[in-house]
Amino acid sequence: MKDLSILVRTYKEHPDLLNKSMSSILRQKNIEESKIIIYNDGGDKQTIDYCLDFINQNKHIDIKFVYGKNQGLNFALKELYKVAQTKYIIVFDGDDEYTIDDALYLIMKEIKSSNLDYIRCDPSEHTLHQMVIYNKYKISEDIFVGFDYAEDIYRLYIFNYLNGKYIPLNFYYYNYFTNGVHCWGFKSKEEENLNNLCKKLYLKEIDIKTAKLELKKMKSYCESNERFNMLYNNVDKLFKSKLFK
Repeated sequence: MKDLSILVRTYKEHPDLLNKSMSSILRQKNIEESKIIIYNDGGDKQTIDYCLDFINQNKHIDIKFVYGKNQGLNFALKELYKVAQTKYIIVFDGDDEYTIDDALYLIMKEIKSSNLDYIRCDPSEHTLHQMVIYNKYKISEDIFVGFDYAEDIYRLYIFNYLNGKYIPLNFYYYNYFTNGVHCWGFKSKEEENLNNLCKKLYLKEIDIKTAKLELKKMKSYCESNERFNMLYNNVDKLFKSKLFK
């Protein structure tokens, strides 16, 4: 009985980059004991051809390929969550890479021995990008709802209500399109201000009452910016959620 599904989301990554990423998965200790589920998030023919060849060349591994339309990262992760049938799941992008060959072995050993809901491994103190393994039966697909920033405040708050821990692990995140730097960036000053507001609340620099007042001051910008309006509504929903009752 396999315990872990590695959920891989691909979207138009160059075959050389995909090969580097997928090879780092294959090198993992006891990889035969895991399932790999690849979700094609509207990728081009080059991406699809690579994935199908990868599966054909590694028939000794349990690999499933799911075709999808490009509807964004959160949608892809929700679909992967539904397909996964194992107790534990871990998310892996087509431009991620494991730099040690026992990364999955170590994190699985830790989560099983500690009976945790999740474990978060940060590659360094300088980035918020994380490798996270979840007990699927302790979370819902809502864990994948949040911002499209690296600072996913919504997810961080949910973590506070789960039985988990942080462990240091040499996990390196590589992004081909930004020369190795994981950087989503903000489209406007207002977006940056909104994100900083959430960070202040998370770091307990302000209380929820103050945060709600500050949020209201930003509402006027929603009328002229559809993207900001979506992000504003996410934050408004968060502030009104049971997390702050």
